[in-house]
This record gives sequence, C-alpha cells and structure tokens, in this order.
Amino acid sequence: IGVGGLAWNDGVKTRHKALLYGINRQGITGVLFAGQQKVANGLLSNTHPYFNPNITTYPYNPQVARNLLRQAGWTPGRDGIGTKDGKRLT
Repeated sequence: IGVGGLAWNDGVKTRHKALLYGINRQGITGVLFAGQQKVANGLLSNTHPYFNPNITTYPYNPQVARNLLRQAGWTPGRDGIGTKDGKRLT
C-alpha cells in the first residue's frame, strides 16, 4: 500500500497515511509466514529489478495513525470507528 506521488487532496492523503501507520506489517508477516518472509513495504519484492529501495516506509504506530486521522477531521465514533461529516471510515 503506497500513497507517495499521488495527486490526492491533503485530507485523503493524510487518511491513507494514517491507515499505513495503523497496519502491523511485522505482526501480519510473523503470523502468516512464521517469520520466514521479509516485511513488504511496497508492491514489488526487493529482488525485483524495478524495486525502489528509497520508498517511504511507515512503521506500525497506532498513536501516529490516530493523530493523523484527527488532523484530517476524523473522530472516534461510539464504537471506536472514525467518523467525519456523518460518514464512517471505510
């Protein structure tokens, strides 16, 4: 999942960055591949000829994710799911 270089408005880009910070890639990789696979931070494997080693990575940080969502105008609803202008974060 990546958001770099896309011509989205700031609110959408901030929301997507928040989602990237909210994904525990290390945890997912550990469960699915028993620690035998490197964490993926992009669409291409680091062995692919077009792999970009300079890609921006987003370490798992739920607090940063929450702060970015608040910055973009999302607030936790009664069930903890973010809401903005009466719509749920989906």
